[in-house]
Amino acid sequence: MQALLVVERIVIESIGRKNNCLNAIALDTNLESGLLKNILRHLLDKNLLSYKAGEYFFNMENKQLWSRQKNSDKNIKEEINELLSSHVNYYFAQGKSEKVSLSLKKISLTSSEEKLLQAHLINLNSFVNNIEMDQKKRTNANKTYRQTVLFWGHSQYSKLVEETLAAV
Repeated sequence: MQALLVVERIVIESIGRKNNCLNAIALDTNLESGLLKNILRHLLDKNLLSYKAGEYFFNMENKQLWSRQKNSDKNIKEEINELLSSHVNYYFAQGKSEKVSLSLKKISLTSSEEKLLQAHLINLNSFVNNIEMDQKKRTNANKTYRQTVLFWGHSQYSKLVEETLAAV
């Protein structure tokens, strides 16, 4: 099965939040009606969704298949690649006029600085996880399309260069 596109994922996430009718999904995802109908039709054709009495549901007969597909490393990698690429393009198209940020630094770290950076990343991850847990408790969570996408991490420059060369 092919990886899910970001536009398919936002629809699936919306349905997972109990938005089952076309209008509720459209309001939650902010997708144009014609595009949304095409995405829903495609998800129905892939047997990921079922449709009954004007509402869309996960196809529970294929739950293991689509759950495994949605959460596989390959598909998560594709989602991250698509979101990162979109974010870079959006950032440079919008500049600093929008509430969008992007930073990349190439620096040398001492052993103690690397440990401190790792501690900050652990704290950031904990902070984000706590927000996510609190959000699950709220009944009136924000619309799916209003969610903020965050990226963070670090790698050794030479390893990224090696990965780029291996892909060529």
